Amino acid sequence: MPSLSIGGWDDVVTVPAGARYVDGIPAVIDGTRVFRVHEALIAPVGTTLMIGGWHLRRDCGEVRRRRCALPTIADTRLDAPRTGGLATDWLAMDLGFGRSGAYVVWGRLEEDPRCSIRRAGACQPRLHVGDLVWPI
Repeated sequence: MPSLSIGGWDDVVTVPAGARYVDGIPAVIDGTRVFRVHEALIAPVGTTLMIGGWHLRRDCGEVRRRRCALPTIADTRLDAPRTGGLATDWLAMDLGFGRSGAYVVWGRLEEDPRCSIRRAGACQPRLHVGDLVWPI
């Protein structure tokens, strides 16, 4: 049976095929575990893994005179109405998608030369997207 993390990025428990996270993102696809963003951030740079999360599409356009921010993928849906504070983990990506929503991608964690996202004073890695896995 496929495995699913419950703590660190390489902790293992058994989950049935077809399992989903509470927000509907698949936990396993074709027998391969889908990591969430907070788990991927613990994995070493250079790791290739399947990551599921939420992308909020933003247009950069002429309004923004500075360089455009990299697209991101997050553990939490960022376009939903909120009633309180929001804490989430996110990764910068080198590829965005045509619409906002939930996605699962194959990707490789790599150093981010732009240091797009800082946490606790350190630059987080970015995700080099290889393939869109879900939805298709």
